[in-house]
Amino acid sequence: MFSCFLRAVSFTVLPLTLGTLASGVSFGQGETEPQTTAQKIGYDDLVAEYGVNLPDGSSTSVALVEAFTGESRYLPNPASFPGKTIVDRGQPTPGQTAAVSGHSTGSAVRFFGSGSSSPGTDNIDVFSAGYWLGSAGLNLTSNRDPANQSYKVSSHSYIIRSNSDFGTTEATSLLHRLDYYVDRNDSLVVVGSSNGRTTSLPLGLAPSFNALSVGRSDGNHGAGPTTFYFEGRTKVDIVAPEGTTSGATPVVASVASLLADAANGNSDAVHVETLKATLLAGATKEQFSDWDRTTTRPLDERYGAGQVNAYHSFKIQEGGQFEGSATLGGNTVGDLGWDYSDSLESTTLNPERYYRFEVGNDQYLNELSIALAWNIDIADVDPSPFSFTPSANLVNLDLELFDSTGNVVDASLSTVDNVEHIYLQDLAPGIYDLKLSGDADSDFALAWRLNGSALAGDFNLDQRVDIADIDFYSGNIDQAAEGELVQLDLDLDGRVTLADLDLHVTTLVQTSDGGFGTTIGDTNLDGVTDVLTDGFALVRNLGKTGNVSYATGDFNADNVVDVLGDGFRLIRGLRSGRTARQASLSVSSSSVPEPNSTAILVLLCAVQAVRRRRSWIS
Repeated sequence: MFSCFLRAVSFTVLPLTLGTLASGVSFGQGETEPQTTAQKIGYDDLVAEYGVNLPDGSSTSVALVEAFTGESRYLPNPASFPGKTIVDRGQPTPGQTAAVSGHSTGSAVRFFGSGSSSPGTDNIDVFSAGYWLGSAGLNLTSNRDPANQSYKVSSHSYIIRSNSDFGTTEATSLLHRLDYYVDRNDSLVVVGSSNGRTTSLPLGLAPSFNALSVGRSDGNHGAGPTTFYFEGRTKVDIVAPEGTTSGATPVVASVASLLADAANGNSDAVHVETLKATLLAGATKEQFSDWDRTTTRPLDERYGAGQVNAYHSFKIQEGGQFEGSATLGGNTVGDLGWDYSDSLESTTLNPERYYRFEVGNDQYLNELSIALAWNIDIADVDPSPFSFTPSANLVNLDLELFDSTGNVVDASLSTVDNVEHIYLQDLAPGIYDLKLSGDADSDFALAWRLNGSALAGDFNLDQRVDIADIDFYSGNIDQAAEGELVQLDLDLDGRVTLADLDLHVTTLVQTSDGGFGTTIGDTNLDGVTDVLTDGFALVRNLGKTGNVSYATGDFNADNVVDVLGDGFRLIRGLRSGRTARQASLSVSSSSVPEPNSTAILVLLCAVQAVRRRRSWIS
């Protein structure tokens, strides 16, 4: 804890709890092996795909701001970061020497160390939180303007609590300064919320418009809506899979540093609004069964845009910049991409831009995630740098998504936030136009990702609709068609059933001859159910339970290969295969011998009986 007195006002700076690096390793639901944070946020996928060609944050200028954890302890241990230049920008308490902090070291490892998404960052300035807030950054100890600093990303794993001299009035003054600092310096300030689900959102830093506030993926952090400085705004903005907010904050800052480096000199890509929009659009939701948003509340009240995902955000940036059109019906943008403009003005009366998306007839869309970010404008109405006199102005920007008939598919229309977010999982094929509009001119950044398969039914995105996709169905039979399972409900009855599985098999599955759709019980997907191959697969596996699949005869997804369930479905497939062959050959039914279904069923029963007898004897 650190208290300092600023213009006769005291406030308390508290370092957030930070676990050891083991907090970055946890078990997910249903997992038998632990996952690291790097795996959970998609960073390991980037490493696997790009190898040594992956940007590493080496060109990003960063600052680490840490609260005291003891007498002037705020520095990371340099021994943990060989080859890096860590500069102490201070300052310690008068009469004391700056010392190493375990908390600071843990933050640094996640921000630019071996456990980060930007391990190549090698020039780092470190500030004590009180000094940065007081006279090195925000200049709270004087009436001077906030400092000019060139850090593209900074990480702040501490909170400012209220006391008798620091309430909402003083916090508003601090937030004016912070938002001014971010906007003027074009610097992404990443701040943490408090730990604990029942704690309130801290007064300082986290309620900022222009900074990026971070929580935990388990939801155990203070969250909005804000109660002052424009009430009703959703905070936090994003979460990360760490056990504390102190750990989550530098994880997000590290991904931002990676993106800034990957921009490779593209100035539009590294604006704070672009980085923020790219991070929010890339965030994932599948970790949260209760994640939601509304047309007037763009983010979830607890998880913000969702869990930070380095892979998605990197791909969005890599997708490239697409300039919006001033009128409806402009060029179609890519599935992954972004835009930045310092002006929304066009030839129309109200400032607006249009972006056209297209989902092909052969494309199944898993996700559409769009994020819009812009800064609140904090004007210093006194031109003197020695007299900071802020005046806040929030432009209202909106997003509306239209289908080809002009109907509104979805919208994000918050009047208090400086972000908008549209997230859809079940967009049908067609052309869609996104309208970005505002009540006044403003700079802005827009980012999006259309994640889908080029093949309907290709749930694992391997460019094949095969047994693996059938087994994905089988593992979700009798579930409510919610969240990612909406895509499985082909008959639109609200549940995932065998009827949906059968539709998938008979219409979407790819066969070995290049066709689509096969018969029930076709274990090798050769386009027909037959006795020798598919019947034998069932016979060979009769009685097996667990670790069975469609390819081994479990045609009714009950995790057992048996006669009554799977045998009858095999016979159904044999009969439908015969009918299909008849139609393709244009012959009469009398010319094609019908499989003796009764004989097949008796044979299957006999095999099962023999196997049971053998199991009893043994």
